[in-house]
Amino acid sequence: MDSVYPVRVKGPVEFHLLAVWAKPSPTYVRAVMHGLDRYREFIHEAPSLVVGDFNSHPRWDSSDSKANHTVLAARLKNEFRLVS
Repeated sequence: MDSVYPVRVKGPVEFHLLAVWAKPSPTYVRAVMHGLDRYREFIHEAPSLVVGDFNSHPRWDSSDSKANHTVLAARLKNEFRLVS
């Protein structure tokens, strides 16, 4: 089962919503990154929000990891133009 769910919101302002509930496998951050990879086109198709429980924080970053909270936040900003 995915831990990321896409929804198209229609109304006066239409946008895409990606609901996140990160799971610990393979890691919380990698689960979110896989979801971003899978739904990249969905996010880029319309104004989008990515919301939910990422189960990550920069204080848990390991300095040698390529998939930690700081890397995820940078990817959301640089690749998807999304910020907290």
